[in-house]
Amino acid sequence: MKNKRFIEVFTTTVTSSYESFAITACLASIMEGSEITFDLEDIDRVLRVASPAPINNECIVRVVESFGFQADVMPDVVVEVA
Repeated sequence: MKNKRFIEVFTTTVTSSYESFAITACLASIMEGSEITFDLEDIDRVLRVASPAPINNECIVRVVESFGFQADVMPDVVVEVA
């Protein structure tokens, strides 16, 4: 049986890799075992968090805001296939 992973995606206002490294390090210190990545080339400057435990979205948003940036949960998009 495969281990369950929780995944959440955020849009952010983070603009540089230096800032994303600092935020990633902070989040990693409080979310052990999580995989945390930024895609700064995406128009939404995406922060993706994959964790073996449920993800506290408010905590992530607060951490990003503590660095002076905004983060919002990216809404799920459901696509119907005909």
